[in-house]
Amino acid sequence: MSHSQTGTNGPIESTRNALAEARAAEERSDTTRALEIYEGIALGEPSLSIEETCQRDLDALLGGITSPQDLATYHRAKGYLALGGGEDELAAAHLAISLRFAPNTEAIATLERIRQRNGRKFPITTYDDAVRLMVTSRIDMGPTERIVENLQKKLDEARKRDDDDAARQVAKKLYGLTLDRSYLL
Repeated sequence: MSHSQTGTNGPIESTRNALAEARAAEERSDTTRALEIYEGIALGEPSLSIEETCQRDLDALLGGITSPQDLATYHRAKGYLALGGGEDELAAAHLAISLRFAPNTEAIATLERIRQRNGRKFPITTYDDAVRLMVTSRIDMGPTERIVENLQKKLDEARKRDDDDAARQVAKKLYGLTLDRSYLL
């Protein structure tokens, strides 16, 4: 089932317009909007050249992701692109990881369809299976160390100032990105 948008100029022109809109959002530093657009393109089962462009653009965006919701959107887009490329295991891994950061009915349904299609011996049945595949395949899964380090510095600064509200906000963001319980206050 294709979810592609078609404009008056057809699906190819619509996809090109969407790519241009995503890049414009990136230039405005609107990572959330850019990720949403790439996810929409990925759902539309793009051509191989568009898929490659989206993969490259998404990988470039990963370093600037600072929220769990954006991380989930990133992984959903990567999962849908992998699925379109016939890589069911990788698609399932990305979708399973996305669900850890934010629920999404489309991702849940797609993941279930992948699992049903591949049968009982399908290797991606849990979040841990997904992480194992990503680690062994050396696929970047999350926020860059630089982002985590910057947030850790902000947390330390807020604690030094005894600013409990700021510390809780930063700690919540760190937990949301890393799922490391040690950040919970």
